[in-house]
Amino acid sequence: MNKRIFISSRYLLRSQPPFFYRLIDRKTGKEWNISKALYKFIVNRHLKPLPKNNDEKIIVENLIKKRVFYLSRRGKKIRYQVIKPYKTFFPLELAVIHFTNKCNLNCLHCYFKSIKTEEDLKFEEIRSIIKKLVEMNVYKFLITGGEPLVRKDIFKICRILSSYKVLFSINTNGTLLDRKILELLYRCGVRRIKVSLDGISPEAHDTLRNKKGVWKRVMKNLRYLKKFREEKKLHWISISTMLTKLNKDEIFEFFDFIVNELRPDEWILERPLFSGSAKEYWDKIYLPPEDSHKVITKLLEKINEVRPKYPSRIYLDNFYDWYNPKDTASRYAFITLPQFCREHANYLFIAANGDVVLCPCASPKDENLGKIGNVREEGVEALWNKVVEKRLLLSKKLKTCFTCKYLRICGSGCRVRAFQTSNSSLGCDLVVKRLLEIQEKEGRMSELE
Repeated sequence: MNKRIFISSRYLLRSQPPFFYRLIDRKTGKEWNISKALYKFIVNRHLKPLPKNNDEKIIVENLIKKRVFYLSRRGKKIRYQVIKPYKTFFPLELAVIHFTNKCNLNCLHCYFKSIKTEEDLKFEEIRSIIKKLVEMNVYKFLITGGEPLVRKDIFKICRILSSYKVLFSINTNGTLLDRKILELLYRCGVRRIKVSLDGISPEAHDTLRNKKGVWKRVMKNLRYLKKFREEKKLHWISISTMLTKLNKDEIFEFFDFIVNELRPDEWILERPLFSGSAKEYWDKIYLPPEDSHKVITKLLEKINEVRPKYPSRIYLDNFYDWYNPKDTASRYAFITLPQFCREHANYLFIAANGDVVLCPCASPKDENLGKIGNVREEGVEALWNKVVEKRLLLSKKLKTCFTCKYLRICGSGCRVRAFQTSNSSLGCDLVVKRLLEIQEKEGRMSELE
C-alpha cells in the first residue's frame, strides 16, 4: 500500500514497498530515492544513531540543518501527518493536463495531433478537476498543451494550483517566456519551468520546430530564466532535448554548452515517437538504434566525467537503465512480471477536451492505449480507477515479455513503439530489444547470466 507522510510542511516521505522509498522536497521538487532502512529510521521518529551510509547521512544532516528535526541524547520524536492512502495498487501521483490544443509552432516530432480536439476545457471545469485531484492526494501537476502560455487564463489556473500548495510545472516551447510573462508567472506561484531546446545551432532547433528564428528567441528567454533562477524567483529550470538525425552530430558540443553555460537544474534527452506529426517526417528525424547507441555510449562517458562538478539531474529517457544493466537489474530485482508502461504507471493523462487516455502519444487506431472516458461525463476518480484496471489487465496480456530475459532492464518497453515495430501495443518494443542486443554483443549484459 502506498503511504505519504509529511515530516514537515516542506518535506514529504513516500513509499510503496517493494518498489520505492522516497524523500521529496515539495518546494524545489527534488527527490531522493532512499533505502528502506532510512525510511524506517525517519518514520520511527527516533533519530539516533545516524545512518551508516554516507549519502543518507548527508540527507539527514541536511534535514537537521534545516531544522526539520534535531537530535538529542534520547532522540527527537518527529510530529507528522500520515496522508490517507489511496486505495489502488498504482497510486495517482502526477496529473498531466493538456490545457489547450492551440500552439504557435508546428514541430516535426509533435505527438499532440494524436489527441488534438476542437475544444478546450472551460476554466470552471479545470478548477473543478484540480480540486478533485487534490482531494485524491495528487501532489504533482504538469501543465502542458499545445503551448499552455497561449491560453489567456493560464495565470488564473496557476494561481489555483499555487493556492493548493501542490508541486506543479509548466512545459513550454520557450518562445513566449519573455520578461513580462515570467514576472506574471512568478506572481501566480510558478516556480518550475521546462523549456524545449534541441541544439547549439539555430539550424537543428529551427528545423525540428519548423519555424525560423525560434532558437534565437528561446535562447534570449533562457537568459531571463537564468536571471530569475539566480534571484531565487524560480526553484527549477528543466531543458528538454529531442535526439534526432538533425542534432546527433552536435549533441556533444550541446551537452558541454548545457553543463558549462546554461546549467539548468535538469536536462532531459528524449526520442521522438512514431505518433502525431512525427509519422509524416519520420525518415527525416528518426535515429535508428545502431546510431543512437554510438551517441549514447559516448554521451554517458561525458556525463560520468562531469558528474562531480555538475550534480544537477540528467535524465536520458530510459537510456540510463538500458546502459547500466547491473544497476538496473539490482534495482528491479523484484520484477518478475511485465508491467504495462512502467514509466508512467502513476500518471493520469487528460486531453484538452477532458478525454482521459492511457497514453497521449498513442495512435487513435490503437484501442488498447486510446480513450478511457471523459471527465465531463464520468469524473476524475472513476476514470483513474478505470485506468488502473486497464493497465493491470493489459499487463497480463504482454505475453512476449513473460519469458524475455531483458524484462528487468527493459521494463516491458514503450507500448507506442511496440505498436509501431510489432504492429501491436501488446507486442515487443523492438527498438529497446535491439539496443540491448547490441550491448549484449559488446559484453555488457553479464548481469543476465
